[in-house]
Amino acid sequence: MKVYLSYASEDEELARALAMAMKSEGIDLWVDFWEILPGDDFFSQTASALEECDSMVVLVTANSVKSRHVKEEIRRSLRGRRYKERLVPVWVGSPKDLSREVSWVLDAVQGVVWSGSPALAAREIAAALATVPA
Repeated sequence: MKVYLSYASEDEELARALAMAMKSEGIDLWVDFWEILPGDDFFSQTASALEECDSMVVLVTANSVKSRHVKEEIRRSLRGRRYKERLVPVWVGSPKDLSREVSWVLDAVQGVVWSGSPALAAREIAAALATVPA
């Protein structure tokens, strides 16, 4: 299962830490800073990745809830049935506070609450994705 990691650019350091931990858990991950090269068409590459990936992890932060790009990625992922039950929010902060700012869909999905440990979050993500039917 290929997993798309969505995050706000302001949270790249946090996304990098989570991405490394997810790779260590054996998660096959697509993330822009590893896949998009200088000169590549960013929007075309992300659109293709959203079509090719089987699930999405969204890093939900005070920055990402304001990001048009993250919101568009969530919308695109939900258009197709392939992401049904395959969207895992990682809440960095209070889910109650952050969910007011994002799609109601994320509010209804069981997610991971960031404890400050990328390794722990990655283990929880891997466990959540393991329960998803193929």
